[in-house]
Amino acid sequence: MSGGGNRNGRLINLDDRAAHQPDDVTPIYDGDSVGKWEGDAFVANTPGFNDLGWLDVGRHGHSEDLSAARRKLAEESRTKPVLG
Repeated sequence: MSGGGNRNGRLINLDDRAAHQPDDVTPIYDGDSVGKWEGDAFVANTPGFNDLGWLDVGRHGHSEDLSAARRKLAEESRTKPVLG
């Protein structure tokens, strides 16, 4: 998954981490991504962010409660799974 203009990558775990509880996640800068296929879409959920990052170039912060989700249809990409 692309991290944006800075060209960072993201590790998306495909094991059954979706069952973990928020107390089991140590907050990190990029969160703890878990991906799975839902029909023709690859879905990546990312909880577990720490509060050190920014939401945008305006330096708007967030709390450790931040969670992100991305969905990419398989037909939108030539390879699986590529999220952007």
